[in-house]
Amino acid sequence: MNTMKNRPLPKVMTASEEEALLSVIDNERDRAAIGLGRWAGLRAHEIATLEVGDIDVDLLILRVKGKGGKHAEVAISNRLWDMLDQAIRKRPLQATHEFFLWDKRNPEKGIKRQALNKMLAGYCQKAGIRHVTVHMLRHSFLTNYFREIGDLGKVQKAARHSKIETTTIYTHLTTEDQRKDLNALDHRSWIKRKWSKMRPKVIPDFIRSRQKPISIGEIVGRTSEISRLRTNLANHAHSVLIGERGLGKKTLLESLVGVDLYRLESLSPARENLVGLCTQLHLDGLLEEMPKGRSTRIFEQALMEAGKAGKFTLVIESLSEVNKSGITILRKLAKYWTIFTSIEPSQKSKAGEIFFGNFDEIPVKSLSKQETYELARKASADLSIPDQKAYCQNIFAHSEGNPQAILEMVDITRRTGELYPTHSGVMKVLPATPLLSMFMMMAVLSRYSASSLSKPDLKVYVTLVLFGLMPPIVLDRILKLKGK
Repeated sequence: MNTMKNRPLPKVMTASEEEALLSVIDNERDRAAIGLGRWAGLRAHEIATLEVGDIDVDLLILRVKGKGGKHAEVAISNRLWDMLDQAIRKRPLQATHEFFLWDKRNPEKGIKRQALNKMLAGYCQKAGIRHVTVHMLRHSFLTNYFREIGDLGKVQKAARHSKIETTTIYTHLTTEDQRKDLNALDHRSWIKRKWSKMRPKVIPDFIRSRQKPISIGEIVGRTSEISRLRTNLANHAHSVLIGERGLGKKTLLESLVGVDLYRLESLSPARENLVGLCTQLHLDGLLEEMPKGRSTRIFEQALMEAGKAGKFTLVIESLSEVNKSGITILRKLAKYWTIFTSIEPSQKSKAGEIFFGNFDEIPVKSLSKQETYELARKASADLSIPDQKAYCQNIFAHSEGNPQAILEMVDITRRTGELYPTHSGVMKVLPATPLLSMFMMMAVLSRYSASSLSKPDLKVYVTLVLFGLMPPIVLDRILKLKGK
């Protein structure tokens, strides 16, 4: 039985996409990382774990630790060696570890596998091409290798596949290319060619194929929020997105782009993240020397001095986990840096402590019914939904316009085939103060009740009733207020 027929073909990059991608990469480390995938066929974890000692300069080979702990030798082309050599020359002094690639924010550590795809996604967005992963670079390398030499055995060795059946997927790719070339020789009229292409499909499939699927990082709705963010970015005004979880605050912040824009996922631990930010500025030539010392204050001072010299923007994913010391640090940085961040409504007071009211509060609310339908249609464009309207109505009813809940419901359909998925909604953050007050009240009432049980009277019975009923009533009230 030929299982390859039903196996999806791996995606590969076109020549124009490769050219566009390389044109926007001006960093030697990033160019070497992408080169290891595109011109050596290394997987993401193989790139991340590659050590300096694994590069044999004399023999021009890489000693790679592959799947299952298997070791293999991979040849290095002259083009790839130039990239690796330039990256080695630009290696920062702090990168004292054995790994070939280092973390930009903290060169004392090696790069993580997740960071590779995140870095690649950023360059794709900058180049204006579709989303590309490290594994897609590997597929591009192996596909082009087979096109050039036509020897499946050599491709199997380059791919380091244990079974040649796995490698035959690249012969199907070249067959697909051949089919496209043959179609180019079809000189029938435009109408006949279009009809022959459409005929095998049923009408519903044809209608659905016109719906463009949602792309990575695409934002549905949020026109006013994006406009305000970009205006504030141009005017260097502090901005805080305020909304419940799952409403897309992180995606809105990721849409911001700028020359002097820097990002931090969090400020915990504070020193490690400040060191990483200073390293980014140093690599960009905006800090003459890296601060030295163990104190967090040294790095705070360096960042404030850099902020005095130029207008920089700092994007922090969320203030939710920022503690008192983090608030103090951001309060100082806010004097010289423009800060963009987000927070849940229950913790809005943190923004007040940092900016003292001098910030633009941008509310992020649930999507409207029309916007919910649009997101649901785009997210489910690749699925077979008989009644698209009923499907969207069900999603709107259960998600209440929360983008995270919408995408999770579509994912349920994708995994299980359920046409009417349910969702309990995204958990909201409850303020801690009322809950603590409620438990304190319970403790006091239980103490009073215990001391009065020896002489039961009306007061004791009333106390016991309050002890039993008040906590659920208070909690129910809090949930209702948070739901509005």
